[in-house]
Amino acid sequence: MALMIALRFAAVLLALTVHEFMHAFAAYLQGDNTAKYAGRLTLNPAAHIDPMGTIFLPLLLSLAGLPAFGWAKPVPYNPYNLRNGKLGPVLVGLAGPASNFIMFFAAAALFHVLSATLPPENLLLVFLYIFALVNAGLGLFNVLPIPPLDGAKILMAFADNPKIRPIALFVEKNGFFILLVYIFLNTPGLNWAFAQLIQLAGLT
Repeated sequence: MALMIALRFAAVLLALTVHEFMHAFAAYLQGDNTAKYAGRLTLNPAAHIDPMGTIFLPLLLSLAGLPAFGWAKPVPYNPYNLRNGKLGPVLVGLAGPASNFIMFFAAAALFHVLSATLPPENLLLVFLYIFALVNAGLGLFNVLPIPPLDGAKILMAFADNPKIRPIALFVEKNGFFILLVYIFLNTPGLNWAFAQLIQLAGLT
């Protein structure tokens, strides 16, 4: 039990650390040093830890036998420093989920390669499986176009369009409550997408 909790916690911590680092790195590549000066352009997990989202919640979910999930401290950046204009914040926002999807497929591929020679109970195989699932969940959840999730930056990038502006303003103002309702409704569509992704990677 304790070992499984430790593996789940490690998987969440690693996934969140890379996720936040990639936000900072994407901003840095576009000319913004805000995250770098804030000490966030690093793969040191300590720089990204949010006590509630990175430690307490993942441990609580793991103790309850539920899928491990969480969040880290948001990475600061200045959109006015980004070279790519309106596209800049979108690239910064999507860098995090993109890293999760890359880690998901990499972990799944390594799992399949090693499972040909290692027994199913091997700790490395167990960790890779958990790590893949965690990254699939984080990636899919964060691309939802609901603030404060990363996918909202895509919606906000087109907020100057008269047809999209009312929707963008409403979602921006009520994002937290919309997200709560979505979660309460058992994330319609997200569970299906998660199942499809896991099946695609052959992890079912």
